[in-house]
Amino acid sequence: MTLGFKSLLTVSVQTQSGRLGVIVCEHSRTLRSWSDEEVELIRGVADQLVIAIDQAQLYNQSRAATAAATTQAEQLNQVLHNLKQTQAQLIQTEKMSSLGQLVAGVAHEINNPVNFIYGNLTHVNEYTLGLLELVKLYQKSNANPTPEIEAHIEAIDLDFMADDLPKILVSMKMGANRIREIVLSLRNFSRLDEADMKPVNIHEGIDSTLLILQNRFKQTPGNTGIEIVKEYGDIPLVDCYAGQLNQVFMNLISNAIDALDSYNSQRTLEDIEANPSQIVIRTQLRNPDRIAILNCR
Repeated sequence: MTLGFKSLLTVSVQTQSGRLGVIVCEHSRTLRSWSDEEVELIRGVADQLVIAIDQAQLYNQSRAATAAATTQAEQLNQVLHNLKQTQAQLIQTEKMSSLGQLVAGVAHEINNPVNFIYGNLTHVNEYTLGLLELVKLYQKSNANPTPEIEAHIEAIDLDFMADDLPKILVSMKMGANRIREIVLSLRNFSRLDEADMKPVNIHEGIDSTLLILQNRFKQTPGNTGIEIVKEYGDIPLVDCYAGQLNQVFMNLISNAIDALDSYNSQRTLEDIEANPSQIVIRTQLRNPDRIAILNCR
């Protein structure tokens, strides 16, 4: 033999996956026969080798399956995270839609009685001034009022009443006018009756949103307050869905307030007073077809 082998013993090997092999034992000195014990030993080694190969293959398959399962779990976690975000956005959108409907309903209910009060205050003011003038004329024509009339004049403090009543009516008219402005702002915010795109004043939408959120950034005994700085630029009317855009403003400003509240909770009162929180709302015309609305601290 060219390799110098005198005696060979071969045992075939086949794994469960179908892989084939052979174990060869050789003797290069003399011809010899292999004993049953030697053959049995080699067959036992071959069997153990098959088991080891099969286990190694199973281990590799297990590792690959584990890696695939881990990857799939990560993908599922990401999908679940995305679903939660989408759900939160849908809930927020639904809340904002409900808020818009509520605001529109409240504004409608308030608008009619306020307009009635505001419209009649003008007549009340005229009637009051006429009656006060009539009282003055009676006083001039009756220089000697009866003791009963004098007692009543003193009891009601007629001079003070005549001076204060017109002021009260002016204050009431100012208050009613303020309510009308608030109702108008609420209606501008909701704009549920405007389903189509139309040119709108962006600043009116921002102001309406700030009015609704006013209690959240006003300074109160339990809240240090947030200063709102408006730096409005000269921008044209914008074609948009006004109600939906106002809901975007609501989300942005609400998130800014939440962030500042969280930040202030970690600061001392002295630091807050020295460096008060601000929300700066800046609008500007970037080019003829684009405007920018910046919300910065």
